Amino acid sequence: LFKKEIVATRTIMDTTAPATRNNNNNKNTVMGETKKAGNEEGRPRGGKNHHQDGIVTPIIKNLQEDTRRRSQKSEGKKALENNYYKNRYNNTSRDRERHRLKVYHSSSNADDNHNTNSSSFWQMHKDCKAFRYKVYAPRSDCRKIMKLVGSSDDAFLKNLQLEDGRIDALVVIPDSKINCIYVCQDTSLNVFEKDPRKAEIKLRDEMFTKNASDNTDIKIDETNFKVSCASCLLHAHEPNGFCLVASPSADVIYTIRDISRWNRREKERSGHTLHQDHAHFVATLPRLSLWNLRQSKTHAQSSAAMDEILGHLSNQDISVNPEMNKIELGYHLTSVLGLTKGSEDFWFVMGFNDSKSLQLDLPGGKRHLGETSLEGAIREAEEETSLIWDASWVKDILESSKPSEKGNRYFDLCPTESSLSG
Repeated sequence: LFKKEIVATRTIMDTTAPATRNNNNNKNTVMGETKKAGNEEGRPRGGKNHHQDGIVTPIIKNLQEDTRRRSQKSEGKKALENNYYKNRYNNTSRDRERHRLKVYHSSSNADDNHNTNSSSFWQMHKDCKAFRYKVYAPRSDCRKIMKLVGSSDDAFLKNLQLEDGRIDALVVIPDSKINCIYVCQDTSLNVFEKDPRKAEIKLRDEMFTKNASDNTDIKIDETNFKVSCASCLLHAHEPNGFCLVASPSADVIYTIRDISRWNRREKERSGHTLHQDHAHFVATLPRLSLWNLRQSKTHAQSSAAMDEILGHLSNQDISVNPEMNKIELGYHLTSVLGLTKGSEDFWFVMGFNDSKSLQLDLPGGKRHLGETSLEGAIREAEEETSLIWDASWVKDILESSKPSEKGNRYFDLCPTESSLSG
């Protein structure tokens, strides 16, 4: 009896299972006819992707089209990837060569294996075509120079480097995307400390002297490019110089202003070109008016201080753009205002007229290589205001305790009436 039940169960399962599968795929199709048609035409009996009457269903067409597009896209993507990695390898090789640090120096043989150039500073200038250069002190630990020389394997540079990577010489770095430096030999820290002025003059002569074809030296105009001293060099030797011409007597400062204007007219009359940084005008202003503008907090206070300054300028025949709506105090003028609190002197200032603003500041600027702060301040005052003065005018030297101001020195000038009349 048990055997008969098993046989009956198997029979029922064999007859119902195909019908169930067929009903799931096509409920309107009879199992027997489908199986018969499949057997006669040699087609698969069941399944989700079977053909009917030789016609491919729209779903299958879409799947085939998508597959074809994917294969084409994959082939194109592979070709692009192959070209990308090929170009990337070539560009990486070129970038590696371009970003490799080039070391230039004087009086040394070239070493092609270490990419060293000894032709002079002008060879570096020809290669990088920079307009601005910055000079760093011996054994400087400035971030820029340490990052630049950190990965260098140059043999000449290794001889000048200390254990911590600092270079024991004056170094010039251009403001350029090309990684290169110029090393001034025989300017180690020991040599520099003995005579810093002499070391800077040596570097200056190398930078502004060009060898001609007949081995003669040609002096180069210093306006071809700009050279500035890094903070480490300003702190180690001489800071930049600025001048404040001040006096309790307004007549003294008016005389200074008139001398400056007369010198400018003489320059223009004789055909001399004014320096590109020359001020548009010079004026005499009370320090109190400048202080009120600096300390103004509200719009009403700013307007009152501006009107007061514009009134002083108008009395000195200085025309201002009617659309001007702002007076800006320069960085150095603002610094000296904080260093001379309580003073009621009259100041000699220079001004620049822009379309919608008026800028006021003190004469002075960055010193040149081999210059002292005093010499730099005298030169900058003549370039910017046509005013000529000397060390006898110096009454005091002002220096700020702020770290950002350590590279600047302000000379408080107070000329006497006798010196002006002389």
